[in-house]
Amino acid sequence: MQTLITTILFQAGLNIFLFWSNRKRNSDDFYLIVLMSLFLIHTGFKYLLWLISPDYNTFDKIHGCFSLLTGPYMLFYLNTISGKPTLQVLKKYHFLPFMLGFVLNVITLVDVLALEDFAYLEHFHQIMTALVLMSMTGYGSYILARLKLLGGQTDEATGYKLKIVRMISIFLLMPGFIFVVGILTPLPHFVDRRIWYVAMIIMMTGVLNYRFKISGITKAKEEPGPAETRKYQHSTLSRERMQQIADHINQVMKLQKPYLNTEFSLEDLAAMMSIPKHHITEVLNSALHINFYKFVNQYRVEESKRLIREMNTELNLMEIGLESGFKSKSTFNKYFKELTGSSPSEYARTVHEVLT
Repeated sequence: MQTLITTILFQAGLNIFLFWSNRKRNSDDFYLIVLMSLFLIHTGFKYLLWLISPDYNTFDKIHGCFSLLTGPYMLFYLNTISGKPTLQVLKKYHFLPFMLGFVLNVITLVDVLALEDFAYLEHFHQIMTALVLMSMTGYGSYILARLKLLGGQTDEATGYKLKIVRMISIFLLMPGFIFVVGILTPLPHFVDRRIWYVAMIIMMTGVLNYRFKISGITKAKEEPGPAETRKYQHSTLSRERMQQIADHINQVMKLQKPYLNTEFSLEDLAAMMSIPKHHITEVLNSALHINFYKFVNQYRVEESKRLIREMNTELNLMEIGLESGFKSKSTFNKYFKELTGSSPSEYARTVHEVLT
């Protein structure tokens, strides 16, 4: 029980840190937060069962269904990192094992705790064990195979995120390992559970370590240089006004896509927004911590990634670069490599391998 409580406290601390570090609501971090929250909910559920179960056998054989969501959310996390978001229409199929497990959970809890009927407890235990083993082993193995296909250069932050994926995927294989150990050795179940909780703490320690490193990289990139800080320290724009302009800039870029014009300039953006261009420059540097050209090229790179993912055979990579707003192949390759960690051809090859 002490191991379980230690695990819960560690998970709670990790989730608090993840919520705090994701104040900008990054989609990939969202999936990681959900994933870590599921581990916390699972162990919290087991602790509650310990408190209300009439005996250890009941506690041991009532599984939580929340572990059936860890595999799907691990896959969603990887897909977001690799630039291949999971289609909404497919997500519901990933939730089917959890829905089945949830129904079985409710029925068993009512039977055992309310009606004190233990007739189906062993059947429930066997079904849930099979579901958990198939789900975690299946997703863990598939994700590790996907990681091999995603080999190649990435930026440092993405590299750490992929290490988090690999570490959690290995952890997802632990139930199968513990199950085999339980068959081959006479160890009691509580020893198996301690192995599971200790492995969970080790995994979460690794996640915390990598997230600290990612936060450090992100902070270093976002901090403005001393020259920029001095330049705008007497700004007439309030912080609220800067945020309004920043939101407006992003809205214009997303909805009107002016960056598709290879001649798009700061003057053009200022005219579209009816805002002095020096205010736009100030907001980009002070609020978004980026210069105009890199800001625009970020949108162009995202557009080119979208076109590559669509696998449009009528366009080659050079044409995709031009369609995305880049003036030349060299500029396209430079910014694509700088922002994604791989060249357009490497990214296209990776996407093709994943899809096939």
